[in-house]
Amino acid sequence: MLGAFVLGSVSEALVERSACPVLIVRGEGWGAAPTVLVGIGPEDSPERLGDAVLRLPLHQGSQILAVAVTDGDGGDQDERLAAHLTAHSPGLTVDSRSLSGHVADELVETASAISADLIVTGARARHGVRARLGLGSVSRVVVWRAKCSVLVVRSSS
Repeated sequence: MLGAFVLGSVSEALVERSACPVLIVRGEGWGAAPTVLVGIGPEDSPERLGDAVLRLPLHQGSQILAVAVTDGDGGDQDERLAAHLTAHSPGLTVDSRSLSGHVADELVETASAISADLIVTGARARHGVRARLGLGSVSRVVVWRAKCSVLVVRSSS
């Protein structure tokens, strides 16, 4: 773990520094109708994440699960994301779920439980020491721990 923390990786560097979305493909990617988990946080834009998903080559029969992980205060980000996806691509099967817990852990565990082919998550710009060390980044942890492909969508700020 210390080696990964100190040395980093090309994927991690791209995720942390790229202004555009970064797709890390594991294995052979996915078939015509993948299962996609979209993790949305309280500061993420449902439209921005939804639009990134809609640009993927998804076909009728693809399953999308919008997941909001909260600290117990609820919120409707998952439902707003699901509504956006449904409104703009009626051929996709979209569901939503709100979970409580550590965001990265919940996303990786839920992706594994549903055999997701792809996790889509947002990322915010970081500044100062935290930016240099990459501490606390949900997208970083998801990239390192997920067994499936990961699309990281940087926020516009």
